[in-house]
This record gives sequence, structure tokens and C-alpha cells, in this order.
Amino acid sequence: HKIPILCFFDLKSLNKTKSHFDIINNSLEKSVSYDDCNKALDFLQGIDNDTWENIRDNISGAKKIDEKLLGEYSIILNESKDDIIYMLEDTPVYDWYPNEEIKKRIQEKADYIFTNKKNKIIDKIDKMDAQKAKDCLKQMVDNNTLVALEFLKGMDSNDL
Repeated sequence: HKIPILCFFDLKSLNKTKSHFDIINNSLEKSVSYDDCNKALDFLQGIDNDTWENIRDNISGAKKIDEKLLGEYSIILNESKDDIIYMLEDTPVYDWYPNEEIKKRIQEKADYIFTNKKNKIIDKIDKMDAQKAKDCLKQMVDNNTLVALEFLKGMDSNDL
């Protein structure tokens, strides 16, 4: 399965991690020094067992795609992961994360899918009773700063 292995590592050590995987992946195509090979091997040997298990586990891999690659759009793109992976095939998998262009393409896909599902969401809201709608809105404002900010934009400054 195509899951960017870099998603399993911390962002703060990503450049170093990527350089080790570049050495490993390019060692057949390029001349790689003995020292670089040893550094890459030491890096691989230093990866903890939990990380290796997560890499081997398809479920953990899918969660990493959700968490690191799809981010806040994972809820709407959950059913479209194969489409996302297909859409990104023109970019080497090691360059998927972190990558602003990839992030933009994922957002565009989410916007497209959301546009097609928006009416279903609006219908569901229309069918809610007033108290349930208020409770839902309060929960959204409480859990998501961006939603709260959007709500504030619609308020008169005198109401604050």
C-alpha cells in the first residue's frame, strides 16, 4: 500500500529522516558513500519497535494518512483515500508529506466532495429541532476555534 512512511515520524526530525530514506531508496541508482549507508542503517536500527509495528499495520497506516496527510479533511475524504492516493501518484510518495502543494490538492478534493454533500448536511440541519441545533452549534463553537471565529464574523460588534 502507498502510505508515505514519513507520516510515521515527527515533523521536527523529518528532514533528517527523509535524508536517510533518500539514501536507502537511491542507493541502487546513485553512488552512495559507505558512511552514508552506515548512517542510514544506524537510523533504521534506531527506530523503535512500536513504529515498525505501526508501519507494518494497515490500520495504523490509514490513521497516519488521516492524521498527517488529510488532516482536518479526513472526515469528508475518508471514503476517498484510494482516489486521493491515485490523484497524488504524479508526485513521489516521499514528497507527499509535508508538502503545501499536496495539501492544496487535498483541500480542493475535499471542497469538491463537500459541494456534493452539502445539501444532505443542510437537510439534516433543517430536520433538527431548535434545541438540538443549538446544542450542536455550541459544541462546534466549543471544539473548533475556526467555527467560533466564523460565528463571530456574523455578529454585530455591539453583541460582543
